[in-house]
Amino acid sequence: MRRKHTFRPSAVQHIYQRSLDKGVIFYSTSDRLVYYTISSVKAKKWHVRVSAAAIMYTHLHQSAEAESLVELRGYLHDVGTSFSKQYNARYGRVGRRFARRPGRSQKVSLKEKRSNLIYVYNNHVEKGLCRRAVEERWSLLAYAFSDHPFSPPIQQRSMSRALARATKLVVRRAAAGKPLDYGDLDAISSRLDAVEWQQFIDFVIVKYALVDYGRAESYFGTMENLLVAVDSTTGGEYDIAEDYSRDADTGYRNLARAAQDGGYLSHIFSMSEERRNEVVRDVVHLSLASPHQVRKFFHLGKDGTAEDCFFA
Repeated sequence: MRRKHTFRPSAVQHIYQRSLDKGVIFYSTSDRLVYYTISSVKAKKWHVRVSAAAIMYTHLHQSAEAESLVELRGYLHDVGTSFSKQYNARYGRVGRRFARRPGRSQKVSLKEKRSNLIYVYNNHVEKGLCRRAVEERWSLLAYAFSDHPFSPPIQQRSMSRALARATKLVVRRAAAGKPLDYGDLDAISSRLDAVEWQQFIDFVIVKYALVDYGRAESYFGTMENLLVAVDSTTGGEYDIAEDYSRDADTGYRNLARAAQDGGYLSHIFSMSEERRNEVVRDVVHLSLASPHQVRKFFHLGKDGTAEDCFFA
């Protein structure tokens, strides 16, 4: 945070969080769903209203409101601790996953609030992952207009038993204020076909409802006005020092697909140095990722060794 200011409950707080070592943290859909459902549950617990969010590969953005700085900090700490516990168990890690101090910038005027929401929703556009924010699932904007923007609608009468069981589990967990975990998602994904898995992801995002689209709409009059604003400008952020790179995030997306196809995603942190170097040689020319992105994806130092800070 660049400047100190009195916390205002009426303001929108722009929260920026990156991983501990500035490397990739969200490799898979399961990583994102675990984080998303935890955030939804903890936002309700701490009375935080999120009007925009973007889950990127190496970092996160949220436009949020809270009654006090204590509640906002409680929310961020609770989410970070809960997610790190699950993530570490998944990947064999220890310690925190996010940098100790998130970036925070307070938006007070209506112009500042609008600009910030536009900026957050457009993060995937700015990083070259889509042409419009509504085209990217993890900008979360498409869910303001549809409950199944990236899959066919679920037909209650004809859905498979596996999908029916999966959606019932989500309803129960969300009603009880409990997030999904990796075990849930592993079991569910193994029983669903490709189309059903996309339907399930949409269902989870809608049911857990992290983003308060009504609140977002209140700053623009209508959601259509918000969409026009997001499509026509990028918004801005001048008060948070982000870890900026000119590289398009398509490099990370290609690396993640290669890791998934190659079957080494689950042990990306535990592979031997020899195996890691072999994998890097195999994927770097196929992914079109920059050397900088490859280092971030595999959590490597400039000399090709594992970053010590990741294990802090």
